[in-house]
Amino acid sequence: SYKEGKWLYDRCEILAREFLTTLSAVGEAWDVVNNSSLGEFGSVERSPTIAAYAGLLSLLSSMAEPVDVMVGGLLADVGMLELSPKLTQKIRKGHSVEMLDHDERLEYQKHPILSLNQVLSRKIQLKDSVKEMILCTHEKNNGSGFPHQKPGDQIPVGAMLIQFSEMIDQGAMVRL
Repeated sequence: SYKEGKWLYDRCEILAREFLTTLSAVGEAWDVVNNSSLGEFGSVERSPTIAAYAGLLSLLSSMAEPVDVMVGGLLADVGMLELSPKLTQKIRKGHSVEMLDHDERLEYQKHPILSLNQVLSRKIQLKDSVKEMILCTHEKNNGSGFPHQKPGDQIPVGAMLIQFSEMIDQGAMVRL
């Protein structure tokens, strides 16, 4: 119901705000996030880590609204849950988008739209800015991103922070 969706979204905002407050008070916040043991790279379980990086970047740079960026980061890859197991297994093994065959690439490139649809189907009322972040986290400045090939001047700063945070996560994650 709308009421349950609203409650869930409000709770996410409260948790994001509290988490950002806690992280900003910790001297080594980057280390805390980086050393978290949430999921393996390429999994939806990494979303809290990526959201934390993005929220911190937003908070420290005063670019975009930190809570909105964090919520967008948490929800940006939910659509990956709808991808075929064969495809998600390839992604978890480190296959880049370029290494996927044509059909797999098309399926993968739909996941931002699937993410937004997942959230909206649960009647969660998102701010338009958060919806745009979810859709634009894989867009690129040169217009070669997906799903809509938006040019850089149409990509929200929050989406760029989430994308950058994903790159930080790829490079900084401790792999066993």
